[in-house]
Amino acid sequence: MNTVARIRKMLKDDRIKESYAAQNRLIMPNIYHAMKAKRQCAKCEKKGNIQIHHIIPVSKGGSNERSNLIALCEACHRNR
Repeated sequence: MNTVARIRKMLKDDRIKESYAAQNRLIMPNIYHAMKAKRQCAKCEKKGNIQIHHIIPVSKGGSNERSNLIALCEACHRNR
């Protein structure tokens, strides 16, 4: 089984979903899609391929709440 298939199988397991949600590791799909729908970088205002960036990284205590997320183009995300 390849890595993608294993991850998909894991995400179907309710225990794992609850664990990740409890740890605030997943960005809620509605927030993710709303930010990507605008398809515009919040820094340079370029339209196109948008990535979601954590202002304060999760590894440093940041959350997946919308107030800690920003939509950036690939170039601006790479230069953060």
